[in-house]
Amino acid sequence: MAVLMRIRVAPYAESGLQGESNLAGPYLVDQQIDVVRETFLFGSTQEVLNAADQAGAYRQAHRRSELYVRPTAIPASTATLDDYHAINEIWAVDERGALSAWSFFDRRDLPVRDVLRATLDGYNHLDFLDVIIASPAGRGGDTTAFSWIEFFGGLGLGLATNIVWVAATRALARMGIIVRTKREDAEIARIAAMWVSRGISSSFRLRRWLEIKEQWSAVEVAQRLSLETEPALRLLVALGYEPLVDDPDAFILGTGKRAKGRRSRWLKQETDSQIFGAW
Repeated sequence: MAVLMRIRVAPYAESGLQGESNLAGPYLVDQQIDVVRETFLFGSTQEVLNAADQAGAYRQAHRRSELYVRPTAIPASTATLDDYHAINEIWAVDERGALSAWSFFDRRDLPVRDVLRATLDGYNHLDFLDVIIASPAGRGGDTTAFSWIEFFGGLGLGLATNIVWVAATRALARMGIIVRTKREDAEIARIAAMWVSRGISSSFRLRRWLEIKEQWSAVEVAQRLSLETEPALRLLVALGYEPLVDDPDAFILGTGKRAKGRRSRWLKQETDSQIFGAW
């Protein structure tokens, strides 16, 4: 059975120095694409836009076109145009179970199959099979450099070291002494390079994903982030999650003093890294 994506292109008009689109139409294009064959979300939509915009109005605009989609909780038959939102982030899960991310600052293709797989997992709350291409009224921002090594080092979080060393590191961290090793930094650098290649480029973005769900399985987190289970456990604990008493694999956001303290420390590291407002 074919999986169809509806793509509409809103009309574009030059207004002063800025271009604007009218989501209400009438649309330059309103068609359906078989996404079983057309596997890439942004490649597919760009082809439709280029065919509809042969005069190059969108491409000459001061602001690039964006994709507007509706929440999955609202059926297409009852949705109004006010229900459609410009995309801020998209999560994708490949056939191996690895997580990828996309944001406004990225211009990477994402396989539709992977996006739909992440939607079934509850990571996406927008229906990417119903897309309106339009020029935004205005959005933007600056990205900043981010170092996973400095971030995890500041938390005293070991992803490669054994439990004894992690315990010692945490103890020293509480006294303001951060102990790092070349082996630990090399392992974090390897993990960071893998995450960045998949769009998980900062602790802010990682936290955004983890905050999607109220309860996590450590095994699921490990699979999505391509980690061993033990480092995934440490990651969840560092963000203030705690295991359920009757299910040590299930983690929820802790409400106790220690859990809140660990979470506050994570958030402070984000602010200190000057990455809090950037994707």
